[in-house]
Amino acid sequence: LGHGEEVWAVPLPTPVPGLESVRFRSVSLGDYHSLAVGESGCVFSWGCGEQLGHGDPEALRPTPRAVESLRGVRVGAISAGGRHSLAVDEEGVVFSFGHGVSGRLGHNSEEPVALPRAVEGLSGVRVRAVSAGGAHSLALSDTGVAYSFGDGACGQLGHGERTSLLAPRAIEGLKRMRVLEVSAGGRHSLALSDEGVVFSFGRGVGGRLGHGEEEHQLAPRKVAAL
Repeated sequence: LGHGEEVWAVPLPTPVPGLESVRFRSVSLGDYHSLAVGESGCVFSWGCGEQLGHGDPEALRPTPRAVESLRGVRVGAISAGGRHSLAVDEEGVVFSFGHGVSGRLGHNSEEPVALPRAVEGLSGVRVRAVSAGGAHSLALSDTGVAYSFGDGACGQLGHGERTSLLAPRAIEGLKRMRVLEVSAGGRHSLALSDEGVVFSFGRGVGGRLGHGEEEHQLAPRKVAAL
């Protein structure tokens, strides 16, 4: 929560101490950490683990701290996942850090990364939005192309198979349209096209995909009820 080691629960919305002088434009919550980006593009993180981006995989930061290795970068968007983090600078470069299992960081490896690192597999692509899921990641280019990487066990990458990817790949089933938004959940994903159509894919248990059934979807499928 960012209120210090001795504060384990806050029953009412309370300003996070130490950030009163910073004007923020975006926040994101992961399973074990929190991210916030100020209007100046400075990123703050708190919680625990390498996903904080401070270089210490065992770090416990009960109060917010600026991510020093991103201090010279003007970050425009952030996303906190299960145990990893994504950030996009104003030039469209994606940085990832945290737990690396299943390739969720996109560095062609499953190794953890404790400091923000640019995703080389997206070099040459100007990314405008990212979403970090439980163990997978989505990225959206400024031309409306959606990319995915990481855990694909339930089809949440949208490539028609249950294979994980260590590096980003464009989602073929969404190439026919311009995608405006993407969102990664625990084991499923959503995409919104410029025609206002919602597509879902991944784990279907509990009806989370909106198709009137609980079957997994390995490729993007239009949510007909919408």
